[in-house]
Amino acid sequence: MSKRKKIIPSFKELKEDMKDMSFKEKADHIWTYYKGYLLGVLFVGLVVAIVITGIVNSNRQVEVCGILVNGRIDQKGYSYLTKAYAEALGKPEYAVELQASDFQSMEDPTSSENNMTAAQKLILLVASGEMDYAIVDQFALNFYLHQDVFSNLDDVFPAEMLEELAEKDMLMYYKAVDDDASLVDMENDSDPTGRIPIAIKMQDLPFVQDTMYGGEYYFCATSHDPDTDAIIAVWNYILAWENK
Repeated sequence: MSKRKKIIPSFKELKEDMKDMSFKEKADHIWTYYKGYLLGVLFVGLVVAIVITGIVNSNRQVEVCGILVNGRIDQKGYSYLTKAYAEALGKPEYAVELQASDFQSMEDPTSSENNMTAAQKLILLVASGEMDYAIVDQFALNFYLHQDVFSNLDDVFPAEMLEELAEKDMLMYYKAVDDDASLVDMENDSDPTGRIPIAIKMQDLPFVQDTMYGGEYYFCATSHDPDTDAIIAVWNYILAWENK
């Protein structure tokens, strides 16, 4: 009785068959007989990689997340709000994030789709609960005024801190009168009726003067279940800046 021919050659047979083959011929030969095994190994490797990545990412918890909208900051300032802040908190570097978003006037008919996407970035991040604070320019502050993005600072900062900021004319207010909402400060609006503190002026802070450029900037707390302790801590950290 004749022996049945093996469909898949043994390693010894494979080595003998490929002895006089070129590299391409060897690759084709191995793929022909071992394709199923190779694909299986690749699939298992992919699954393992996905599982490991998921475990690693689940342990990389971001504890403080901010966003700079239409802002310009140098590397020293960026590092101060990210790596240096994580070190100050005694946390790994990934625990503190500072994202960025830039967009131009939405009234410009040439505004691109990318421009619109950038404008929506903060809204989506706040809605997902991934954002604690924002540093924005004057245009962005006005743009987001009706988007329910920023918190009433009365709900974030202690009364004595807000009183001190008000005395220094550092607060910007959201004011709604007769269905008309606008941004005001104490310098151009002395009537507190319907006035809600929504942002803190940053332009006179040493941190902004030393590391940022391109316009006036404002510090805001996000409106989606803000971590008030984290926001207050970031603000005090910015105040503690020293240009070393």
